[in-house]
Amino acid sequence: MRSGNTGIGIGLYWRIGALVLCMVLLSPLMVLLYYFTLDSEGIWQHLYQTVLAEYIYNSLTLMGGVALGASLIGVSTAWLTSHCRFPGRSFFRWALILPLALPAYISAYVYTGLLEYSGPVQTALRTWFHWQTIHDYYFFNIRSLAGAIICFSLILYPYIFLLTRTSFDHQSANMFYCARTLGLSYRQSFFRISLSLARPAFIAGLSLVLMEVLADYGAVHYFGINTFTTGIVRTWSGLDSLTGAAQLAIILVLFIAVLFIAEHLSRRQAQYFQHRHDKPVHIQLQGIWCWLAFGYCLLILCMAFIVPVALLLYWVVMVSELPWDGAFFRLIRNSLSLAASSAILIPSLAVFISYTIRSDTSYITRIIGYTTRLGYALPGVIVALGILIILSRADDVINMGFALWNMQPVLIFSGTILALWFAYSIRFMATAIQSVETGLKRIPPAMDYASRSLGYRAWHTLYYVHLPNIRPFVLVSALLVFVEVMKELPATMILRPFNFDTLAVRTFQLATDERLADAANMALIIILVSLVPLFVINRSMVYQTENG
Repeated sequence: MRSGNTGIGIGLYWRIGALVLCMVLLSPLMVLLYYFTLDSEGIWQHLYQTVLAEYIYNSLTLMGGVALGASLIGVSTAWLTSHCRFPGRSFFRWALILPLALPAYISAYVYTGLLEYSGPVQTALRTWFHWQTIHDYYFFNIRSLAGAIICFSLILYPYIFLLTRTSFDHQSANMFYCARTLGLSYRQSFFRISLSLARPAFIAGLSLVLMEVLADYGAVHYFGINTFTTGIVRTWSGLDSLTGAAQLAIILVLFIAVLFIAEHLSRRQAQYFQHRHDKPVHIQLQGIWCWLAFGYCLLILCMAFIVPVALLLYWVVMVSELPWDGAFFRLIRNSLSLAASSAILIPSLAVFISYTIRSDTSYITRIIGYTTRLGYALPGVIVALGILIILSRADDVINMGFALWNMQPVLIFSGTILALWFAYSIRFMATAIQSVETGLKRIPPAMDYASRSLGYRAWHTLYYVHLPNIRPFVLVSALLVFVEVMKELPATMILRPFNFDTLAVRTFQLATDERLADAANMALIIILVSLVPLFVINRSMVYQTENG
């Protein structure tokens, strides 16, 4: 039976509530669009004449380089762990997703500490070869555009690896054997059959990679690369121009819109159908190829995860001078409380939105479904900027009323936890909805009809019928939101209350001050917390693969 929108209908107040929530989530983008039309008092002309071309060039170069690097790593490792047999294959199938637990800005800090002039690698080279100064040898500059491309590729390839590996796992061996009998080599079979069928999954993973690259602030700021995100913050804080920052933000949104349109057009005429009646093909690698596959996967895992985590552990044990005192535990408390409260709020809203989409087939409901997912594509800097404008204007209006009563002006909304919850809801709602909708699609519409025929209203049907069935999916969405909030940097840094720091913000501050070792203990906690949902996701994908 096909499951999807049941069309059983929901009440007017339910529809109004969903529409209001959608408008709230879209309000920062609408405000930025309004500011885009305002006069920036010469700021935009200054940006256009000086740095705009550099922002565009660096952003496009970074996207192109990371797209190539992450695609090569993600597709090759997915193929090896899905279709080839070699020592350690089962281990690498789950271990190669671990780099997702490492935020890009932490990877940037670690590799800078490892490869810079005073780092252990160059220090060892100078000792071994008796070099005296930097002029005696050449060494790769990690703080460069090429260095950023390498770091992003190593951290973000698991998006492509996970999705293409799942696609490869569901491909029938019969197609591969037919290609072989028709005279195609292993390489030709891979490109013409396996990779072609995996194209939708690959494009989806690549889109996630490119959006993460465009949204990043911490890593590119640390590397000193001028991109749109660093330019937005610099224009807002350095030039004191919300209008100029909003105009840059809208240009970045246009970049993201082009990505969505290109992805949609690339698959508009193509259709991909396959029926798997047997297990995927497994190629037994022999001799040196067997150990080359093992060495390649191990090299990727070491560069992307093991080496950074090992260096962080070394800094914590041997070098770090930052004490585990009350201030440190306050950072942990702040981060955990924000993440936990968001993990309750956002999945709850996601359940409301997902059930609305399931129960109502109207045009407005479909628009709500699309727009509530838009926030994930918006960088945290843009979301924070739009929220800052809205809440600061709201505070101005309230303080005008206070002035009539000779009361001191106060910040009601700006610089509060409410602002952070607002930003997180916009950024991570799509993540929560995706998981909840997966669970709802498993429930046949007959259960909705039966519940309503027994006199249950929409709220009762959701509470007594659907929630018990989708509880595991809601838990997964809560875990994902929890980790995303733990790692979130730009929105938290801009909107957080005064004297309220999190592990991510404090890590960024210490690394910016070149106190890399002191940032290690906080970075490790972020990584360890982020590992939990990765194991949950991997177990879920393994279960789905094994059960067809």
